[in-house]
This record gives sequence, C-alpha cells and structure tokens, in this order.
Amino acid sequence: MSKKKTIVVLYNVDYTPEQGDYAARADVEKTAHAVAAAIAASDDYSSALVAATGRQLDFIERIQMLKPASVFNLCETLDAGAGNEVFVPALLDLLRIPYTGNGVLAVSTALRKDRTKRLLESLGISTPRAKTYTSVPKAKPEFGFPAILKPNAEDGSLGISSTSVVHDLAQFKRQAKELFRTYKQPVLCEQYVEGREIIVPLLEDGVGDFEALPWSEIDFSHMPKALPRIVTYAGKWEPSSDEYRGSTTRINPTVKPALKKKIADTARGAFVALECKGYARVDMRISQAGEPYVIDVNPNCDLSPHGGFFRSCKKAGMSYADMVMKLVTLSLRTRAR
Repeated sequence: MSKKKTIVVLYNVDYTPEQGDYAARADVEKTAHAVAAAIAASDDYSSALVAATGRQLDFIERIQMLKPASVFNLCETLDAGAGNEVFVPALLDLLRIPYTGNGVLAVSTALRKDRTKRLLESLGISTPRAKTYTSVPKAKPEFGFPAILKPNAEDGSLGISSTSVVHDLAQFKRQAKELFRTYKQPVLCEQYVEGREIIVPLLEDGVGDFEALPWSEIDFSHMPKALPRIVTYAGKWEPSSDEYRGSTTRINPTVKPALKKKIADTARGAFVALECKGYARVDMRISQAGEPYVIDVNPNCDLSPHGGFFRSCKKAGMSYADMVMKLVTLSLRTRAR
C-alpha cells in the first residue's frame, strides 16, 4: 500500500479577541480545520495543520520538515497585517513548494485597491472612478458625490460601515478622518454606483477555462431605508446587526443574456489582469444603466463551509471535499516543482 502524500494546511493565528476585526480573522482557523478534514478523507493525501503566529517564521521550517506535496494556503495576514499576506506565497515560491491559490503578483496587486483600479483601467476593464488620499481632503472629488470611502489596503469589508457612503464635503472629511485615525493608511474615495451587487466566483477547471459556478446577488430589499445598499463589515460578520439582516445572499440571480455576457467577460478579464491562479472572487456593481463595474477582486477569497464561494460550488453539485481537492489538484498542476 502506497504512503499518502502530505498536504500542509497553512493558516494564520495572529489575532486577539480585542481586535475590532476579530470575527473576520478568527474564521480562518475554522476553515483550516474543515479543509484539513476534507483532505484527510481522501484516498491519496493526508493533511497536517500548520499555524503562522506573529512575526515568527518557524512555520516555514515545519513545512520543510513535513516535505508536503503542496501547501493549502489560507494565510490572510502575518503579524496581524493584511499587507504581509504576500510574504507567504513569496516564501513558498523561494522554497519551490507548490501551493493553492494566488501568487505574489495577484495578492500584492489586490492588496492595494488603488493599484488594482489603475491596472483594470489600463486594460479597459470597467471600474468606478476613484482617487486615493493621504490626508483629510479639502475639496470634493472631481467625480462628485455620492462617493464611498474605504481603507486602501484592507479586505473582508474592514473599514466599511453605514457611514462609508458620503453625500457632501462635511461627511467626506469626517469619514476620511475616521479612517485615517483607525487604519493609519491611505484612503480610497470611489465613485458610488447605485444598483445591483453581483458576486462572480471563478474556479479554474485545469484545462484552460473555468468551472460553471453560479453567481450570487446581494439582496438589499430588507435593508433599513436610512442605510446605504452596501456590504459593510457588520453586514458580513455581525448577525445581530441591521446591516447583516439587510444584506442577504441570493444564488443564481436573474440576469438578461446580454448583461450576463458583459458581467462574465468583465469578471474573467479582471482575473486575467491580476494573473490570478486557481480561484478568485470578483465583486461587481451593476449600474442602473446596466453597466457592470468591478469594485473588488479577491484572489484568495473565503473558502469556509458557510462562505459564498463554497455556496456556489455546492449549487454546482460539488461537495466541500470536491472543492478542496480540485484546488489541491490545480496547485500540483500549475506549480510543479
């Protein structure tokens, strides 16, 4: 009987309950255990959980000792910094160890919203107009109001709240000041697009195309009228909040064929533009005129059993183990030693 090959499941534990974003960060450990269980149930592979903690790099030594066939990379931060996520694929590339998901270029580009937007614009991929600020603004943006403000280098809807959409200069200044104070990084001011929000999950099929995964739409019909129709941090992570109850997900939204093709082409264009590998999620707003705009590209998106990406895979007929093993197989094909 041949020995099973090892797949290391790598995840970060650099967070504490005192952090404002604890709910988003802590979810990764639960996902790691679910992924490890799915791998361990396979005929060909065993799994080994490895945690990355703080600034310590001993997880690299442990991975080398385990001599894995591949690393299932779930690291979203290192030392509690989203910008440090890029070091994980860089180190694995250096060691020539295959890994799931996206590499240095895709991760580093997506971590900077302004850089992503410039790349998309240069390739003719539609995205809302935007401007990056490093200090509290003194005048309205050239594209006017309404606008939405976000930290430039965070994910998981961190820094996005019911006050993120601004309608005048006073609100603009107040929200920018709060983001500078909390996140200590540049602020992206983006033209606000009123309309539908469509989520496009993309999973490579290993032969040059993508799996046919159902899309999702955020249903804002139960959002209180006083709140903007956006997905906030509370809307993702705080079940008791009005935003959470008011931003539910609907699978397989009705989309007219011509618009569906536009959305599909735009999402795939964004995937290719960032040189994504394996899987990603593209979030889009559809204007009232029927024009799709990319508002976010998430290369290594949430893979939890309760998350939107697996929800789409499940609707397409995959089990959680099917999805996990597809990603393992892709990592071995695209990043062979």
